[in-house]
Amino acid sequence: MNHPLLVKLRSAVVDGRLIPNSSRVLVGLSGGADSVALLHGLLALQKELGFSVCAAHLNHGIRGEAADADEAFCKSICDAWGVPFFSQKVDCPALARQRRQSLEEAARFARYAFLEGAARKAGAYRIAVAHHRDDQAETVLLNLLRGAGSAGLRAMRPLRANVIRPLLFVSKAEILNYLSAHSLPYVQDETNADPCHSRNRLRALDAEFKKINPAYAQNVCRAAQLIAEDDDALCAWAEKELQRARQGEGIRCEAVNALPRAVSGRVLRLYAASRGLHADLALRHVDALRAICAASTGASVDLPKGFLAKVDYGVLTIGRAEIAQDLPDYCVPLNTEGETQTPLGVLTASRIPRPKSLVPDSPLSCYVSPDSVRCAVVRPRKPGDVIHPLGAPGRKKLKEYYIDRKIPREDRSLPVIALGGEVLWVVGAGISERAVVRGEDTVLFLRFSPRSGG
Repeated sequence: MNHPLLVKLRSAVVDGRLIPNSSRVLVGLSGGADSVALLHGLLALQKELGFSVCAAHLNHGIRGEAADADEAFCKSICDAWGVPFFSQKVDCPALARQRRQSLEEAARFARYAFLEGAARKAGAYRIAVAHHRDDQAETVLLNLLRGAGSAGLRAMRPLRANVIRPLLFVSKAEILNYLSAHSLPYVQDETNADPCHSRNRLRALDAEFKKINPAYAQNVCRAAQLIAEDDDALCAWAEKELQRARQGEGIRCEAVNALPRAVSGRVLRLYAASRGLHADLALRHVDALRAICAASTGASVDLPKGFLAKVDYGVLTIGRAEIAQDLPDYCVPLNTEGETQTPLGVLTASRIPRPKSLVPDSPLSCYVSPDSVRCAVVRPRKPGDVIHPLGAPGRKKLKEYYIDRKIPREDRSLPVIALGGEVLWVVGAGISERAVVRGEDTVLFLRFSPRSGG
């Protein structure tokens, strides 16, 4: 119990108040060295510190039989250690194509969506992931190379929302030593050596960095901590200035213009977030906001996710930049065995044997469960529509779904298939979790053919 990893883990949990007493924590278990050490360490401390542990593993469907073997390994050690275990398999390559994301982005989205869902099923208050000190140093260096500001250079936090990182002050060497000391098995992911990933290329330079300073990782993390402290102080200052600058739904440009640059940027980001724009604004967006604050009435600038900033009589406001669209008014029952005519085109439905791949050949086609669209209609989108995005833990407004998927406004006039106010397929964008083909031998293939000029 006196191993350096356990000492640091106990300190992180207790001093950082990461796991409340009598609560349950869900460990994200990949089967690799880091997550195995985290799970074993938390199990060693659970009785002393008064919490319980469960584990969850997501099979990303990327590495074939190797991924299936990793899932089986995770289940086996959880069975051996008496740990409640949750698992799921997701086709991340298909998800990446559907979400128009990189494979890495789609996998990360799927992983955290799964962990959130598993935590709810398990009644877990926290989700523990196994990022360690070397990961932290890599993250800081990568963000530095990308030109990040203080928010990026402070890197990962031990506690953010319900996700904890209790090993952030533990080195990779300490993790490997802990595994050796306890004769603990783990799996190796060959993709961690793939030079296609920036993090892996940076990791390959570890030996060179240590030649410059053997303690480089520790020092980088220390620098990140100092930056975090400065960032926290500046953000607290900005919070106060934001309250002083508020006028109605906007903020006074005069108040923003009078602030130091480091504070005004934070005020503008905080104000944007308060208006619903939660995306991390790039420096160019913040500079554009500063520019219109210094300009005359009528100045405006487009922001990410369909937001617009404008200045009227010295007050800056941020809101949705809605573009009016005259959508035809129609509502047609979906014909599941033939054609459905709409003012914008024809939707054709065919029952076919389940194909080997359920990835459609076009955004205007999809495979759905036949039962899911029984009694559905084809119509334009409507205010208040919701959808359960594929792979997501719950429903969201269709308007937000369009924005998140970066669907051009001109494409938002395409039909949707819906049951009441719940959308099952957004033509050109994606299907709902509710419409996914699961165990069916027969599927429904849908294809939309726009009318010429439609």
